[in-house]
Amino acid sequence: MSNIVPIDPRPLAQILDLDPFNPESSRGDLAVGGGDQFANLSIRGGRFHIRSTGNDEPIVDAAGVPVSSYDVVILKARPNRSRAYYEGDYEEGEGGVPMCQSLDGIAPGGRFETAQAPTCAACPYSVWGSATSTASGKAITACREHQRLAVVPAPACDPATLAATGPPDIILNAAHDGAMLLRVPGTSSKALAHYGAKLDTRTVAVAAVVTRLSFEPSAAYPSLLFNPVRALNADERARVLRVWPTMPAVLGLELPPAAVIPEPPVDTPTPPAPDAVPDAPVQPDAPAQPTPAPAASAVEPEPVKRKRRTSAEVAAEKAAKAAAREDAAAVAAKKAADAAEAALSPGSDGAKSPNLASMDSELDSIMTTLRGQ
Repeated sequence: MSNIVPIDPRPLAQILDLDPFNPESSRGDLAVGGGDQFANLSIRGGRFHIRSTGNDEPIVDAAGVPVSSYDVVILKARPNRSRAYYEGDYEEGEGGVPMCQSLDGIAPGGRFETAQAPTCAACPYSVWGSATSTASGKAITACREHQRLAVVPAPACDPATLAATGPPDIILNAAHDGAMLLRVPGTSSKALAHYGAKLDTRTVAVAAVVTRLSFEPSAAYPSLLFNPVRALNADERARVLRVWPTMPAVLGLELPPAAVIPEPPVDTPTPPAPDAVPDAPVQPDAPAQPTPAPAASAVEPEPVKRKRRTSAEVAAEKAAKAAAREDAAAVAAKKAADAAEAALSPGSDGAKSPNLASMDSELDSIMTTLRGQ
């Protein structure tokens, strides 16, 4: 994966039209909440593991105890829900090659054993009631929805000052060839949508933030929570740009075709001017003819001249339109954040609400840091 390079001279972020630190590159991606040829960050059994080339490596602390939370940088999320169908009893986060899967949630795609139907809509395993939850006994779909996130480890930081204490090269994740796949299960979709809405409201790009992953303690199956920790510093952002080219393969995104770069213009010599042609002989003037009187017609009014606007007036109009667009985007993002927050409030489907006040405070601090960089 590390050999994925642009196929024309432009930077990869420009080719993809995805600047990782531009908030628009991740806006809405987390709100919608496959293939093992790259490392997977697994959540099987409510523990974090890294699966790569057949190895399952539990993530533990210095004492060898499995960690209860894990700090990552989310490079990008695939902006749609994907699907995966496994035969038999499947534990969330178990991984492995599915019997069938769909990257876009529309038709089979990616790495799988056998397609079960030409489209997801026509698949009997995507019908509600095609399986029963072993935890609740309720009807569910046999083909599970999830969202694909490309993540890399984040450097450790001082809990008191939040200053980075770990080497920034951990972001490159060289031991696992860069970006890893994290499948976020449907049980975590509300928490992910809430987190994304909070970032979008503050116009913070998800790739510019250290995100702490943890588990909902009361969930019967592994269910993730997402919380901001701090903004990346300049050295860490530089590493994100270096590992960014490994992201498309993890998410199943394709590079657009190379841009056609026009050839430079060739200077064509100007042909010499033709020889002068002698003037034709002057002919005598014809006798003047009497000019007929013009027909009487209604006098047309002079057209109203449009007043030319000054450059200051044009600039003011553009600024007003831009402000209106920003206001509309802010209102939409605020509504999304309010909706996500309401969905996570106590009493809604039994979901536990994260510390919303703490998340708001942390994100406000992150936004201030990013503006100062």
